[in-house]
Amino acid sequence: MFSLLKKKYIVFSLIVIVLSLTSCDNNPQIGLIDVDCPLPQAKRFELANGMTVILSENHNTPFVALEVLVKVGSSLEEEFTSSGISHFVEHMLFKGTKKMPAGKVEERIRSLGADTNGFTSFDYTGYTITTPKRYLGEVLELLSDVLANPSFLKGELEKERQVILKEIDMNYDEPQRRLNQLFYKNFYTTHPYRYPIIGKDKFLINISRDDILRFYKRHYAANNIVLSIAGDIAPDETEDLVKTTLGNLKSAPVNPIVVPVEPAQIAFKYNEENYEGRLTYLMMGFHSVSLSDEDLFALDLLSSILGGTNSSRLFRSLYQKKSLVYSINSYNYTPRFPGVFAVSAIVKKNKQSEVINSIYDEIGEIKNGKVSTEEINLAKNNLILSYVSNLETIQSQASDFAASEALTGNFRFSAHYIEKIKKVTKREIIEAAGKYLKKDNSAVSILKPASNDAIGKKEPQRTRSDIAGKITLKNGLRIVYTKRKDYPKISLTVALKGGLLAENRDTNGISNIASGMFLKGTTYKSSEDIQKIIESYGAAIGAFSGNNSFGIKVDILDRNIEKILDIIYEIMSRPSLPEEEFRKEKALTKAKIMERDDDIYSSTALSLKQLLYNEHPYELDTLGTNESVERIKRKDVADFYKDYIASNNIVISVAGNVDEKKILGFIKRKFGYIRPKNVKLFEREPGIYNPVLFKSNTMPKKEAVIMVGFRAPSITSNDRYGVEILESILSGADGRLFQEIRQKRALSYTQGAFYVPALISGYFIIYASVNKDNVDMAKRLLFKEIEKLKHKGITEYELTTAKNKLLSKHWFSLQRDSDLSTMMALDELYGLGYDNFKLYSGNLEPIRVCDVRSIVNKYFDLKSCAISVTLPAE
Repeated sequence: MFSLLKKKYIVFSLIVIVLSLTSCDNNPQIGLIDVDCPLPQAKRFELANGMTVILSENHNTPFVALEVLVKVGSSLEEEFTSSGISHFVEHMLFKGTKKMPAGKVEERIRSLGADTNGFTSFDYTGYTITTPKRYLGEVLELLSDVLANPSFLKGELEKERQVILKEIDMNYDEPQRRLNQLFYKNFYTTHPYRYPIIGKDKFLINISRDDILRFYKRHYAANNIVLSIAGDIAPDETEDLVKTTLGNLKSAPVNPIVVPVEPAQIAFKYNEENYEGRLTYLMMGFHSVSLSDEDLFALDLLSSILGGTNSSRLFRSLYQKKSLVYSINSYNYTPRFPGVFAVSAIVKKNKQSEVINSIYDEIGEIKNGKVSTEEINLAKNNLILSYVSNLETIQSQASDFAASEALTGNFRFSAHYIEKIKKVTKREIIEAAGKYLKKDNSAVSILKPASNDAIGKKEPQRTRSDIAGKITLKNGLRIVYTKRKDYPKISLTVALKGGLLAENRDTNGISNIASGMFLKGTTYKSSEDIQKIIESYGAAIGAFSGNNSFGIKVDILDRNIEKILDIIYEIMSRPSLPEEEFRKEKALTKAKIMERDDDIYSSTALSLKQLLYNEHPYELDTLGTNESVERIKRKDVADFYKDYIASNNIVISVAGNVDEKKILGFIKRKFGYIRPKNVKLFEREPGIYNPVLFKSNTMPKKEAVIMVGFRAPSITSNDRYGVEILESILSGADGRLFQEIRQKRALSYTQGAFYVPALISGYFIIYASVNKDNVDMAKRLLFKEIEKLKHKGITEYELTTAKNKLLSKHWFSLQRDSDLSTMMALDELYGLGYDNFKLYSGNLEPIRVCDVRSIVNKYFDLKSCAISVTLPAE
């Protein structure tokens, strides 16, 4: 279906996202899982002005999520088609009203601990707000003012126009987005889907304020808007609030928009483009259906069978067997008008022809009826349970109701979708493949390197159950858990210290490769065996590696937790490291390194880290370098396992619908056999440096990026909370850097600050992307903001707003059991305690304005900072 959710490009995804029914043996028969769509109770009504409103209760968190969808997007712009005017209005809507000047609306929203964002699609424009429930009334009043009285000031329009032009350049520099635009331009001949949602710069430049006003008045009428509110609400009271605040919005005639019908395609289409990068990107698409078409369900299942998971046909054939790609996936994109059945891949050098032919071959197999009941049930279970997981947060619930209503007229479309998916037959899938996946109905776009050497070498109380605890086994292994019964699933994290702290320049990347090899085979089971068993047990499993740790994360149906723990124990105690899988993992890592080095932000940040942490492991990137990865041998990974898979170096965290006695007893019996060891990790602080360190690079991009970095407190330091406050004050749409660099001067589309609180010594970066001629000015402005912090400090208003924002962010980050499980595991591993998340409010609350100023002077010395600049290559 893909259009009810924001489109995501799946790059280098090796995490299994398959979910299914259970059996007790090692080769279980896979049946259809019996899970209903867990949509909460909801109420739909219309205001007198025609606005559609949906309210749903969810008392798991004392927050509320709002989503406003205006039923106009880039495909419905009429005389403004290809200008991106829908996106332009989205940028402008919160830039001031007749009552509140520019900047004050977003400033007020964030001061409440609320957050707002906007997005534009082909078919609608959306605005999201999340807020503590006590401020819902005030947020609705602000929303009413924004929707009814936007000022669209000429000066703000010109600033935002420059920002969007920079965003267009950024999209051109980002390979996946550039490929997407290349494909859609080739795929559609007349339909507006062929144009970028963001618009084309030559048309964007000519949009006037009168155009904006005319477009706004035509489409931003109450009867063309859907409002969805989910969270900790009382529906009757909230209905009264909505009627009071939004009931006075004006309605207007909404005339049908005539959109050119895309003619039937009669011949295969192909286009390609060179770019200054090192990886080859491929997108193949077949003309598909709209969201209202009955063939939707069979095509969605077909996309899952072909490329939806790591057991799918394309992954097994093109990645595992033929080794033609670094990643591959497929999806069925079904917006308001007929969409595209797409296959997306990152292709190995000069293998695009083989990849294209292999994709058609796999499709041909399905057309000929070679699809099993097991594959179909796996695909059904994958789609059904991915929906169950997606609806875990109030934001996703509000979004699902709003998009379903806007696109189908049925706000409970997801429940209908799941029931229809369950009923699709094998015959319908084969017929859909024959009807749509024809070569003459397809197009292929390739983005490939220009040449082989293109680039030179007070916190709300949680409603979560208080049933939580920690047990330490005799061998030193720690088990932590927390319990919630909302969903029939459990999230589990196994975390071990390691990461960069277990590496040096020669072994850089070994932790990442070792974690990637966890799922590639044991003494008793092959990679394929493990994959099939995991899927049959209803699990989503993946490995991770970072600065300080590595491990495994699992989402699993609660009834199957013991079975998946069996597999995890075998993975950790009996890894076999198959030579062929090891070779593939190294090749994949090298491709990721190329992608990292082709990304201007990642490469600039890595250069900055090298300046900040010279001769310390934190100067390295978790992926490693081509040279270090090449040096790593299979025996090195085996030795790594022996050194770091030690009971005293393991924390197992379990969150969700936990039967604590049963699960803890099982973990004790199994994992109690792992032995403790003396685990060696790098422990020294990085060396002291005084002068300003500078490094400049060039890349074939349109924009330049400048980053200024400082050493910062570690994750265990109390100073980290003051630095997080500074990060909040400097970042975001209300942040100082946004106001100074983008809002006042329109120099940059992207700017901000980020803090990484690593275990030994963290780092803090401020940055901006600008035109190459403005790099010096951007540097002066970044320095100026640090000087202002040092000499003038921050205001009480900024401090209160930052605390509210951080508390909201913290709370929302823990809605999903998988995120909570990971946080508990890592906090326990790092010595903070598994329940450290409960102390966040208490750690923030005592911080005063003077404390923040002291932290600035302690860590942010402009005479001993590091600066990294990446300029466009001439």
